[in-house]
Amino acid sequence: MEGLYNEALNTIAERLRYIFTTLKIDVKLAEPNKVFLFIPKERPFASNEAMAEFAFESMKIAGIKLHFDLEVSFMYDGNYVCSVILHGTPKSEIN
Repeated sequence: MEGLYNEALNTIAERLRYIFTTLKIDVKLAEPNKVFLFIPKERPFASNEAMAEFAFESMKIAGIKLHFDLEVSFMYDGNYVCSVILHGTPKSEIN
């Protein structure tokens, strides 16, 4: 089971790296259930709410359907800014 979980996290990171290539945003994984987004200086966010919306929309654009909660942490200029929790839908609750 752990292998499937790690595979899912790796898939998330690969898809996010692909869509963030042009934005110069780096993606790193941490366990458990954590993704770090390293935001370049030239792409600041106006608020924590904007970061949460960015994380949510990024998952949609990358075609990721979460089946577990995922913490997305934002790093800006080498410093931690904030984290948001994206809530997944367990497979048992999907029709």
